[in-house]
Amino acid sequence: MAIDVHTQEQTVYRGETATIPFAPEADTSISGWTIRAYLATVPGAAVLATLTPSVTSASAGTFTATIPAATTAALTAGSTYYLDVWRTDSGFEERISGITLRVKEPVRRPS
Repeated sequence: MAIDVHTQEQTVYRGETATIPFAPEADTSISGWTIRAYLATVPGAAVLATLTPSVTSASAGTFTATIPAATTAALTAGSTYYLDVWRTDSGFEERISGITLRVKEPVRRPS
């Protein structure tokens, strides 16, 4: 069963840990689900990073994907990337959300 989570746009800065929340339009239990997120330069391109989102509330269907600072530091400022979120547990292989990720260069990055 697919959940209706909007495709959204998000801006991140190179070198930051980016946390992206996801919530369905209506409460949908995601108990027992395995969720993965895949980052790429364009849809269909090689995956740059695979993320394992953290469930915030299984009964409400909310979860958070975190992109580590080392991953965002490797992205090109001024570019757009794509993050697809998939349900990948037994018997299911379906896209449940997507993010258009815009990358900016901060004034200063931590060393």
